[in-house]
This record gives sequence, structure tokens and C-alpha cells, in this order.
Amino acid sequence: MKKTRVFMFLYILISIILLSGCGNSKSEHLKIFPREKQLKAAKIPFDIIIDRISITVVDNHVVFISQKADSLIHIFSLPQLQLVRSFGRYGKGPGELQAPSFVDSNSNRFYLKGIGYNPNLIKEFSADIRDNAGWIPKEYHLKDIAVWDIRNLTIINDSILFYVENFPYQISLKSYNLKIQKQIYSKEIKVTEAHEYQFAYSNNGFMLATDSTIVYAYLYQDRIDFMAHDFLSKKTINLNSEILIDPKNISDSKLYYLDGFAGKNKFYLLHNAYTQGDQQISGKKSIEVFDNEGNPQIRYYLDVAPSSFAVDEENNKIYAWGDEEDVILMYDLSLTDQ
Repeated sequence: MKKTRVFMFLYILISIILLSGCGNSKSEHLKIFPREKQLKAAKIPFDIIIDRISITVVDNHVVFISQKADSLIHIFSLPQLQLVRSFGRYGKGPGELQAPSFVDSNSNRFYLKGIGYNPNLIKEFSADIRDNAGWIPKEYHLKDIAVWDIRNLTIINDSILFYVENFPYQISLKSYNLKIQKQIYSKEIKVTEAHEYQFAYSNNGFMLATDSTIVYAYLYQDRIDFMAHDFLSKKTINLNSEILIDPKNISDSKLYYLDGFAGKNKFYLLHNAYTQGDQQISGKKSIEVFDNEGNPQIRYYLDVAPSSFAVDEENNKIYAWGDEEDVILMYDLSLTDQ
């Protein structure tokens, strides 16, 4: 009787251990999309700006940053793509732009860093020319943070700044309270490489944020981490993909997630290849859409590979550009499969 109880106890104990192990492995989910759709790009003639380097969509407008024009910021109304305003002269003086880039947000305004030669300054602008107050930009002066040293900045609810900090042998995800000018949370992304080439760390990636969720998508892995605002894990999708990095010739490296856009309640991630059957098709790109909990929603297969993109959720369109300088790519998400 005692022997039977011992075996029964061991059986239950082993079962608990195995079930616990299975539970831990389930934190890494498969990437299965309930819907998939082919998208064909409409090529819209667009020779007003041929040196664009960044794009965002805000308040029914699309905003571009250029690098060589007389004005560096260009605002167009949607869906007509009519120029509303251009501003921002290159320079280091007051109000001038040295190396402007967008700071993402969940508001109906857009934010810029790279103002003059002040690395601790972010300015907020309105895209709507009727909003006169928008042209007196609100300023955020960051204490003890140099924005030249950080990337993937996102402001949520005009109060919390999320960003990625990169140094040799270190990748950190951080949040900062803009009102009290103090860091709140941080999370270290492990660096396993011994070299100091920051761009060639296998855990390199980019961060996006909505009002409830943070995403960290990996450049050299087919992996996405979904986290709460305190960086506690919600879900990880990791396909345990091949990692192939050549620090001396990055073009020979294998890339996965290249760009992303945070919508109101969704994340749009640009993937460098897509699968047909069991085979990955290199040179092709897809946009994968996830909700705030990391659940796959839909995968869009793209006929033209974009370099960068932004999503107009109000009009159900994606705007992007590729290799052709004098066109803008527009994908209509409302159309049936093409």
C-alpha cells in the first residue's frame, strides 16, 4: 500500500513538472494568422519630395521628412495627398532643424526631435493648418537624456516617453515621465556578442507603443516581444529562426523585422520575407498585423517591397515608398484579394 502511494506521489510530481515545463514553453507562441491577403500597390506620381527619409500619418494628414529640400517637413492632406504646408529650414539656430526625426505618439499631433543643436528638446506640432495654436509648438525639455543617444521614441498620452538606448554591449528599453522628468521603468535586452558593433547585435530591434502595450521586434530574429508599459512580458512570438550576422558586411546578414507602425490598437510590422508553403521567399515583404495582446490578426503580402511605411487607419490605407523616387506607394486595405 505504501509502495503504491510512493509511485502515485512520484507520478503526480513528474506530471506537475512536465505540465509546468509545457506551460513555460507556451509563453513562446507560433505565428499563425487567421487571415492573409495579397496587396497590390498603387503608384501615385509624387515628385514634390524625392529625398524623403521618414513618414508618419496623423490627424488625417501624412507628414514627410526630407533631407535636402529648402524645407525639411512637409504636410499633405489625406486622402487627396495635397500639400498643406512645408516648414523647417536646415541649421543649428533657433527653430531650425539639424537632423529631424519623428517621435511617435498616440495623439492627433506629431513630434520632432533634432531641433537646432539642442539634443534634449522635443517639439510638438499640429498637422491641421486650421489649428493656429499648432504652429506655436509645445516643447519638452528632457532632463538627463540626450536624444541623440536614443531611438524609437514614443510619447503616450502626452506624459510618458518610451525609448531604446543603445551603447556598446548594452540595449535598454526605458520609460520616462515627461511631467516630473524622471525615469520610471527599464528593461535590459541581453547582448551576447563580444564585439562593439552596436548595429550587429543579434538582439537588436525596434520598439513601438500603444496606450497599453509595448512591442519589441527583432532585426536579426523572427521574434517579437509583447510587453505591458512596465516591461513585464505579455507574450513572445519566437520562431527560433536562423541568426546570420556579418558585422563587416551587413548586407550579407539575414534580416527579419525592418520597420513598424503603431496604430490605435494594432501593430503593423514589416517583415523581410514571407512563406509559401514551407519555403521563405527572400526579396519579398509582408506586413504582419497584431492586436495589443500579441494575437495575429492578418498578414498582407506586398507586391512591391517598401522601404518605410505608415498606416492611415481612418481611411484604411497604407502609404509607403520603395526604390522609385518619384512615386508614393498606396495599398488599399479595403479592397478584396487581388
